[in-house]
Amino acid sequence: MRELKIYFNETFVLEKRINHLTEQLGYLRHRLTSPTGGGIGNELGIKKTRNVSAGEDLLVKILSMEDEVAQLKLELLELEQEIRALTLHLTPVKRAILTWRYICRLQWKVLARRAEMSEMHIMREHNHALEEIAKYADFQKIASYSSFTLRNPSTSPKTA
Repeated sequence: MRELKIYFNETFVLEKRINHLTEQLGYLRHRLTSPTGGGIGNELGIKKTRNVSAGEDLLVKILSMEDEVAQLKLELLELEQEIRALTLHLTPVKRAILTWRYICRLQWKVLARRAEMSEMHIMREHNHALEEIAKYADFQKIASYSSFTLRNPSTSPKTA
């Protein structure tokens, strides 16, 4: 179940990286479009006599970062789709808890308020939901990526 939590928590890691890059992009775009050149040469450690080249370098960096953000957003979307697929067999309450936690990325306190339950109860239901998923999903590490495959429930081991 630990691997499952790590896998689901990847949504938080991806979102944090996307937000960080988006913030950096805003700053770099501002520097590129400021009327005075915005000290482009100083920012990139390039002498002021190369401001045109520095601007080109900055534009290349912006384009590269935009590509990285797009790739990360795609990874996040694929992960969210996989989480949705893994939660289909759960009760509506457990599915909602996992959806709110890993797709909406709500804090435990907010999640508990929304579900009108205590945080402790939400965490217990969360863990039960992950245990249920673990019964039906084989977790496999493939290089640096993770993936799940659904097992046939009739062949899954029964737990008391």
